Amino acid sequence: MKLADKNIKQVRYHLIPIFILLSIFLYFYMDYFFETGLDYYGHYLSEMEKPTGEMERSFEGKIENKNMTLKVIPLSGDDTFIEVTGEEFTSEYLLEGAHLEETFRLFDGSNHLLLSGTLGSEGIRTENGETIDAYTYMPVAVEPYGIEKPDPVLVVLIAAGLRERSRGTLPVLFLGGLILLSLFIDIAFPDFFFRLKNLKWRGDIEVPELYRTMQRLSWFIGPFLLMAFLYFSI
Repeated sequence: MKLADKNIKQVRYHLIPIFILLSIFLYFYMDYFFETGLDYYGHYLSEMEKPTGEMERSFEGKIENKNMTLKVIPLSGDDTFIEVTGEEFTSEYLLEGAHLEETFRLFDGSNHLLLSGTLGSEGIRTENGETIDAYTYMPVAVEPYGIEKPDPVLVVLIAAGLRERSRGTLPVLFLGGLILLSLFIDIAFPDFFFRLKNLKWRGDIEVPELYRTMQRLSWFIGPFLLMAFLYFSI
């Protein structure tokens, strides 16, 4: 057995604790990644656990370093009460008719009609025939609307459950998966990427010692960089 091959085998044994740590991280990360919440002006509000039997749904998060809570409370009939609370404000709304394919009316806390139309499975159809897609809609963020006084369309979409999403984004998870796969391939087949670079698949190859040193270093640093990338990307 070549000395280089023996050294690589020894390095692989030392990697076992690191990959155990990586596996534990990924186990909890996936649960965190697919946590249910909603999109509120580009910010993620996570859904809080509710007591058994309770219909109220509560979402919490930080926006501009300030705590915010959004509650969706079903009332008698088809009505839904929506409350947006921050450290220095509270906005209240009443949605009449919150079922799909039915007409609705949205009122603010002063009983002023803000919006009416028909709620569909993918968004809203207003009274003038305009269709608003729930998944691509960008809420209005100019006066009088904003984080403290949300756009009426956004309020309706939230109350209907059409702005819910997971905490993480799939492209980030996909990129992380590619990084992890390339790391596994490099460890299992140490010559693979060197052969790929030089387009030499048969026969013996001479791998520079500097390449081997950097390769072994990447095996130890790579898992921690991957964990940091995945953590800070959600």
